[in-house]
Amino acid sequence: MELIIIGLLIIIVLILWLRNKKLGDATKRLNQDLEDYKQSQYWKQSQNLDKVNCEIVRLEEKVTDLRVHIGLDKEDPKPIQFKINDSENGSLSPEVLQIDGGSYVDGMPDYEWFFSVA
Repeated sequence: MELIIIGLLIIIVLILWLRNKKLGDATKRLNQDLEDYKQSQYWKQSQNLDKVNCEIVRLEEKVTDLRVHIGLDKEDPKPIQFKINDSENGSLSPEVLQIDGGSYVDGMPDYEWFFSVA
């Protein structure tokens, strides 16, 4: 009787071991499949990135051609410098108006300012 019980226990242990081994093999296969999927997605994304980079280069070329065509490729004119009053100066360019000045009164702290409007 003891031999039958020991035999059954051995059979149960073997079945559990085989089942665990199959689960381990399945886990390894799933991990490998996941890694293969990641690699394929990375490859697809890198291919798409190359296409996007080519499109960006083409768009940059078109923008450059357009700037040349309408004359924006020329150097920006020098800003116009002008005096607002004794303590303020101005600078005007197509992009920005700048005003700077200062107050230097005897007996009071010096005060300087700078304004810029795009």
